Amino acid sequence: MPPQVSAAQCNCMVYYAAMAKKKNLPDYILRRTSRRRSVAIMVLPDGTLEVRAPKRVSIGFIETFLHERLEWIKQKQKERETRPQLPKRTWLDGDVFYINGVPYTLVVKESSRISVEVADGELILFQTDPTNATRARHNLMQWYKDQALHDFKPRLARLANAMEEKVPNLEITNAKQRWGSCQAKKRMVRLSVRLLMAPKDVQDYVIVHELAHLKHMDHSRDFWNRVATFCRHYKAMEEKLSHNAQLWRFD
Repeated sequence: MPPQVSAAQCNCMVYYAAMAKKKNLPDYILRRTSRRRSVAIMVLPDGTLEVRAPKRVSIGFIETFLHERLEWIKQKQKERETRPQLPKRTWLDGDVFYINGVPYTLVVKESSRISVEVADGELILFQTDPTNATRARHNLMQWYKDQALHDFKPRLARLANAMEEKVPNLEITNAKQRWGSCQAKKRMVRLSVRLLMAPKDVQDYVIVHELAHLKHMDHSRDFWNRVATFCRHYKAMEEKLSHNAQLWRFD
């Protein structure tokens, strides 16, 4: 059994469960939180099955939920196994980064002033020491965050107005698993900096998804109906996110 993770470490109750073979269920990580109103599952890049559930949902309900989606789980885990592993980032010349769905090759050049330029298929980072990968990572991540805030803020406002919602606050995060999240009470939408790597139609879908949570803090039929009203092809966008998660990443 993996080591327990305290609630203080992740702001949620965390349990690890290994199901008996007779139940024909894979091992999974169960995360309980008071903020959730429905059960959700995801297969992480390493093939681990993660279940997120409200605190009061029973293990029996979760087991039934998993049984009903067992084929989907097996398919996703198989995809994770067969998907080629991308090389680890060096944060130096030759690494490939995406911006709005387009790949760019990183070039690090020496300069007394830190700046970033995007031109002719290259993502050019200027910094004092072009061989310092640690500084390159810091500088490039900061540029991505600044660019994400610059790009997403007006589109969040536009889509919120279209959905007749008061424009919420926006925060850009370093989240590696979630593309976005929403706190309705605080009227806060958080978007992962990784989202800047996805095409703009996918970015807009994630923004619509989080704005829909201002009215529906679950994934009920009403929630998905609201998403579909403003993003008709949301299922295709979900598929793009799932299929390209390994490409649109920093680490």
